[in-house]
Amino acid sequence: MGRADLSVPLEVHIHTALYREYPDISSVVHVHPEEAVLLSVCDLPLLPIFGAYDPLALRVAEDGIALYDRSILVSDEVIGSEFAAAMAGRPACVMRGHGITTTGSSPEEASLNAVKLAELAQMNYRARLVGTPRPLPHDEREHFAGGDPSRWPDHVRSAWRYYCAKVGEAASSEDVWAVTPLKVDRPPPDPDAHPS
Repeated sequence: MGRADLSVPLEVHIHTALYREYPDISSVVHVHPEEAVLLSVCDLPLLPIFGAYDPLALRVAEDGIALYDRSILVSDEVIGSEFAAAMAGRPACVMRGHGITTTGSSPEEASLNAVKLAELAQMNYRARLVGTPRPLPHDEREHFAGGDPSRWPDHVRSAWRYYCAKVGEAASSEDVWAVTPLKVDRPPPDPDAHPS
């Protein structure tokens, strides 16, 4: 058992349902970035609007962002199972009027997926303040998908070191996670669909 002054988080069922449904994941992150919440309540999609600016954020968008279209607490097993089904094995989900949840093969990967999804939402929000954002064309998204898949772990490690340095922490030198290379094996997302 843990410390006596700690209790189980109310939304523990987000985590337990995903671990139960998808045994290949080893980490879940659930946070509440404002821009993702704002865009979700306005039914505005998270568009893949940049590539070279942040290829890891593009990877999150291309892997598919699920939408959980209920603004409720995931506070029991039934709702947890419903939420896990809505994620449909994708590594990222926007929860309408609530927040985001991401998964990964390690805490680092799940955390980076959350950071990148939040940054994608922030850029979509800001782009809409100044105009109508244009999604990155499919051929440009394929440019990033066509890279050397063996390089993706290097990109992830580099990003992880960057964020650790920002908060004054040392990143582990161990290769503790596996990263799946970006795949563009489906038609481009419908820019009118929510969230992507």
